[in-house]
Amino acid sequence: MLFPIPLCQAMVLSLLSIGAIANGVDNNQQAQELNVITILGDAAVEKAEIGGTPVKELPINIHVVNQEEVERLHFIDPDELLDRIPGETQVRNLRIPDGGKGYTVPMLDGIPLENPYEGATQRLDRVNTADIQRVEIIKGPSSALYPNNAFGGVINVVTRDAPKEAETTLWLEGGDFNRERAGLNSGGTYKKLGYFIDLNTRNLDGLREGVKNDRDQFSAKLIYDATTNTRIITRLEHFDETVTTVGDLTAEEIKDDPTQEGSRRGSADELEQDTLALKLEQLFDNSRIDFSLVYREKDTIGVPRFGNPQDENDVGISSKLVYRYDFLPANIIAGFETYDGDQDSVQFDRNDLTLTSPVANIDASRDIRALFLQYDTEFAYRLGLTLGARYESIDIRSYSSDSDDASGSQRFSDTSPKFGLSYELSANNMLWLGISEGFYAPDIDDIFGDGQAESINLNLKPEESRNIELGLRGHS
Repeated sequence: MLFPIPLCQAMVLSLLSIGAIANGVDNNQQAQELNVITILGDAAVEKAEIGGTPVKELPINIHVVNQEEVERLHFIDPDELLDRIPGETQVRNLRIPDGGKGYTVPMLDGIPLENPYEGATQRLDRVNTADIQRVEIIKGPSSALYPNNAFGGVINVVTRDAPKEAETTLWLEGGDFNRERAGLNSGGTYKKLGYFIDLNTRNLDGLREGVKNDRDQFSAKLIYDATTNTRIITRLEHFDETVTTVGDLTAEEIKDDPTQEGSRRGSADELEQDTLALKLEQLFDNSRIDFSLVYREKDTIGVPRFGNPQDENDVGISSKLVYRYDFLPANIIAGFETYDGDQDSVQFDRNDLTLTSPVANIDASRDIRALFLQYDTEFAYRLGLTLGARYESIDIRSYSSDSDDASGSQRFSDTSPKFGLSYELSANNMLWLGISEGFYAPDIDDIFGDGQAESINLNLKPEESRNIELGLRGHS
């Protein structure tokens, strides 16, 4: 019977390992310990919290990839970090392999990376790799602090604090397929002012002709500790990406030349995004206030694999105010969150790959207003209770300058309750139950389509979900 070569190698290495253990380690050799991946252990959850509550105390399905693991991986794209989560695959939504992109909401320091309804796990690759402290993955719409449309969950990237001592790193990397990566980052603290600056670039071709994945990123962050209780953080980011893929090959084409571009349609996109963010953290004796304000502008031009070529400009302004009050053994969190997004899209004919003859100009907007309230308490010995609710109002509008009949507006609103119950089995182990509801309003494209009158559907209903989970979390 023939075994595959990798299997034979594994068997030989296993036998050698067993022999080494049986005979002892040679005096001239040093034993090496294997690296351990820590997911939601004490090391992983250090400083990880939601609304000021440590994540290991919350009755929700959450995983954390900590800083040690982030630094060890030497990843290319941040979405590779999701491979560290047991049971996850690189689909566009957590837990839900199909469905709208907005079922997963990628966030940066608690604020959606862009329109909360244009999420998907792949959006995580726009985060500056050098500025990641940890990644928190929350399954389902289980927290009132985050959007109700997160049927799959929320991926929150927490950025780094400024190092206490000045440090600067310059790095270069090269490889096959014209792979070139380089970066420069520097950070430090001077009196009350901390800073972090990063600049990195990447050029990467593929096996096949015409493939391109190039990127340039810049981010600068200032952290000002005005007093022991007041912190002001400002952040500036620039992201520029060009991605070109090619069409599928038939089996015969692959056999003839697997590097050829192929005759079928691929995609080509150029994206440029600028972000300016401000955050204020204010501590009081028994309470705290966190306020965030983010402005983002994104320009995308290109030919998608499916759909019409387009030239699109998106502007989004997000704000979030969170107030927490502690009155032991309980706390209450209340807040207000907004998103105002405007989209100006120039549409081209399906076969107009040169983008020279526009067929429609569509202006669209999505405005979201949300109120949330969450109450946590230990109401009995070792028993914890979480009660919450999030109200959202979503207004969408579309206007086509080529057809008044293709214009319209729609409003959706809902209040989604959240409930959690936990029981502390021991100091490091907890049994929990979570019940929550989610709400997903139709997207602009769902209702207004391509801006033509025949594609308008103002009667679409929102999606609703109920999430029930029972879990055991802990470690020895």
